[in-house]
Amino acid sequence: MSDFPETFDWVDLNEIDPSDKPVPRDVYTFKILSINKKEFVYKNPSTTANIGDKGEFISLKMAITDHPDFAGRRFSESLFMRRTTLQILRRIADATGVMQEPGTALDEWFAQVNEIQPEFKAPVIVLPDTEKNGKVKLDLATGKPLDKNVILWKELQVV
Repeated sequence: MSDFPETFDWVDLNEIDPSDKPVPRDVYTFKILSINKKEFVYKNPSTTANIGDKGEFISLKMAITDHPDFAGRRFSESLFMRRTTLQILRRIADATGVMQEPGTALDEWFAQVNEIQPEFKAPVIVLPDTEKNGKVKLDLATGKPLDKNVILWKELQVV
């Protein structure tokens, strides 16, 4: 069981890190807060879609639990339909023990995960935050390069 509050009834904002700086490289325990399929409209053409076409992605929201400095820190991932996304979902199922029942829709598995809100462990690293063209993003106030966290999805662990 984690120390992360289930409701807003008891939240100590003094324990929340407002800096939004990346967490240090380490292995963290994550609680899945929600996983849902979302739709979007293409604003630019791609190899598989035209402007105005609808697409789908998976919105995954998690929080670090059981950590003295970073409990409650939120992570969000937008997972688009590709082989690596399906592999990530399978690794989440394996690490949490919440498996999709054969013959059921992925949405039903999402509902099950959302109800249980299981936990898993994953290594997190820090990398430079870059634009799509590879240019490093800069802090507008300081001009210093920005960093971001990356979850190493191939190394998920059971809690």
